[in-house]
Amino acid sequence: MGSSKIASWLVFLGVLLTLSSIGLSSAVVAAWEQANGAHGLNKVTANVDAAKGQGVAAPTSAQISQSGTAPASGLSLREAERLAKLWGPRPIEYTAWQSGKVSAGTSSANSRVVGVSALYRDFAHIPMTEGAFPGEAAIAEHSRVAAIGAGLADRLFHSTRVVGQTLELWNAPFTIIGVYDDRFTLLGQMADDGIPQVYVPVTALLDVRPQAAITGIDLAVAGAALGGTDEAQQALTALGQDPARFALDDGVRDRTLAQQLPQQLRFACGAAAIAMLLSLALAQASHAIARYRRRLAVDDAPDALRAEWRHLLARTLAVVALLGAAVLVWRGILFRLYIPPDWVPNELIDLSFYMDRLRAFWQLNLQQAGYVPSAQEALTAAAGRLTAALWALGAFLGLPLFTLGARLWAAARVPLPAQWQRLLLYVPAAIAAAIAATFAVARWAGMDYLPRLADIAIPSLFFAVAAYYFQQRSVE
Repeated sequence: MGSSKIASWLVFLGVLLTLSSIGLSSAVVAAWEQANGAHGLNKVTANVDAAKGQGVAAPTSAQISQSGTAPASGLSLREAERLAKLWGPRPIEYTAWQSGKVSAGTSSANSRVVGVSALYRDFAHIPMTEGAFPGEAAIAEHSRVAAIGAGLADRLFHSTRVVGQTLELWNAPFTIIGVYDDRFTLLGQMADDGIPQVYVPVTALLDVRPQAAITGIDLAVAGAALGGTDEAQQALTALGQDPARFALDDGVRDRTLAQQLPQQLRFACGAAAIAMLLSLALAQASHAIARYRRRLAVDDAPDALRAEWRHLLARTLAVVALLGAAVLVWRGILFRLYIPPDWVPNELIDLSFYMDRLRAFWQLNLQQAGYVPSAQEALTAAAGRLTAALWALGAFLGLPLFTLGARLWAAARVPLPAQWQRLLLYVPAAIAAAIAATFAVARWAGMDYLPRLADIAIPSLFFAVAAYYFQQRSVE
């Protein structure tokens, strides 16, 4: 009895963890998409790698204004505007940022002042709670206005109703025109470095900080097309820039890879269910053939067929039903696997390729010791870590726990009616708990979760087939 109870708990926990990991992974990808604004992840992000521009003397403010050439660490405003024309008619946004002290009376705080272009909010979700975000007119007029987070507003003014108040940035007054909600989601917190951000027009930032440069660029791509980084490299080359100075990140590629993780887990459940269904179909066919052969030992073929036709028909229908179920499951788990071209060697057995990949990974870590990732890069890294952790939760904990529980049920000789009774109680309860837990965790983390039928139906079918399969194997 004790082993039966343990098995039941393992079955319940396995179902709960598997379904929750699939559901939450999908919720993370959806939240990540939402955090990137109206264009979502249909974009290429280019972030200037300042380390690759070291050793070049930065021009003076006068040289910048006369030539339109930015310091080696980034682009000038004129170059960014030219890049927008080269990329047009597709949207583009660009940012410059400087760390500095923001002051209001006797209160001050260290912050990151981000100079934004007109389309910034189309590429990043900034939930405003009061006032407005710097728009096209403010940027065109070089207006010294700012949008700040509610936490920074409370720290400086002990209030969040601060529209119309004045800040000082590098001894220059900026009028607050908006307050945004800086209570990040779980995903945002994972990508946050704890430094409050103040958003101002990029033109105003470059006016008060001429040594600043545009270092972050988002370029929208059409639809969900892969290969946007190639186009971005071509545009930067046409601008007269070396694309190697930029860290390019393809949002479509990142989303495709992240979406594959819950799909892979669902595929694993479906593939295991198909293997068991085929094994059960083979067993049904073997039993029918063996029984018919035993009948042939005492009767001729016509008499044997007349005696066994009901049994043969029943077994044949069972085989057809099992094969039909396997086909339906296969159609439900199919997805197009995407493998980035740079992950595939020209030859399968090519040790130098794998050594080069490993060496490049080590070198990248060393090279990026002084590299400051953009907000979008930090968000991408956080989403990747979270989806990978959730995938591991289901793949290495949820599925093994359920499989172990189902095997223990069979080993404990729990009668089949009792097994089905427990499954009818535990599995739906675990599914309901998984949906409730996933929804609750998603909402707590600031994400939306909408259960999808395939995410529940395919694993649930695997649970039912596996329990029956192990019970059948135990009685053979």
